[in-house]
Amino acid sequence: AEAGCMGEVGSASSMAAAGLVACLGGTPDQVENAAEIAMEGHLGLVCDPIEGLVQIPCVERNSMGAIKAMNAATLALMTN
Repeated sequence: AEAGCMGEVGSASSMAAAGLVACLGGTPDQVENAAEIAMEGHLGLVCDPIEGLVQIPCVERNSMGAIKAMNAATLALMTN
């Protein structure tokens, strides 16, 4: 992964959060906020394989990215 977790998991989490807010009827500002909130936790993360395998950290980071997307969508929908 060239961009590390910020580019892989972070961008996926941002897109999921934005999509969820859009599907739930959020405003364009809320969609943007959700994407930003979801990305914040991934900024600067690099790809750090364990013994040459990316699967171990990626599985955990992908699951956390999904949770962050849900939380970011919830937070964004609570704003005006």
